[in-house]
Amino acid sequence: MGWFVTAIGGFLIALIVGALLMWGGWIAFGILSVLCLYMLIHSNVMAARKKKKEEKEKGEKEDKAVKLSADANVADTVLTLTQTTIKNSIRIYNRTLLGLMKENRKALKELTAEANQMYDNIHSLKYSIASTLRRAYDSDINLSLYYVQVVDYLNEMTKSLVHITRPAYEHIDNNHEGLSRVQTEDLMSVNSDADVIYSRILYMISSGDYSDIDNVLDLRDQLFERLSQLTEGELKRINTGESNSKSGMLYLDFLAETKTMILQSRNLLKSQRHYMEQAGLPMRRPVARM
Repeated sequence: MGWFVTAIGGFLIALIVGALLMWGGWIAFGILSVLCLYMLIHSNVMAARKKKKEEKEKGEKEDKAVKLSADANVADTVLTLTQTTIKNSIRIYNRTLLGLMKENRKALKELTAEANQMYDNIHSLKYSIASTLRRAYDSDINLSLYYVQVVDYLNEMTKSLVHITRPAYEHIDNNHEGLSRVQTEDLMSVNSDADVIYSRILYMISSGDYSDIDNVLDLRDQLFERLSQLTEGELKRINTGESNSKSGMLYLDFLAETKTMILQSRNLLKSQRHYMEQAGLPMRRPVARM
């Protein structure tokens, strides 16, 4: 984009130079030459500053990742990161659905930006894993595995959230037809079921009490079955022309990414439980199937 602006600017300056040579003579040309030189220097300085700022921000992200792993109690820090990410993901998911139903462009834009930022933060942790492990986890292979798994699951979870918020915003921003009544009711029902699962997963992760895990897995299986049925029903409506193709695809994206988010939450729960077992930390039973 910068080169395009520079090219346009150069073209305009050339036109002005031609005009000044015709009407203002060499004095005006000299003044304009000085002005052009100033613009060139200013442009290079601004470009250098921008590059320096980007490098600084990148370094800060890497430092943040290292700091996360260098804390005295890494397991607690990772646990806090997991809880915070899940809670924020639930909030953004719920508000995105509400914003989509109300066709609130501003809210959807803000939620998209927030989801992108959360994904970028987790993504930076994922791609600094090698250096992080060298600095902090040389003596504890279980902790290393726990960290790697959690960051990877959170990365996939937040990626799915981006794949929900961004299409929702773009759909409304492009003035496409909103969701139908049936689609809205379906997603509200799915959201309600997902909230129950998320709340129980959060409780188990934070408390170490896995006595409710069989019930949560049953709820998960029931939700997945319902997601499959809803997907099949929507595909039929699209094929018969009962559903708008744009809103239909957005609806299907919601269903697919919701399933992915639930799966990654399950994986986070599994990873947390496994680490507690390996580390010999107190944990309430029974330990159920995953």
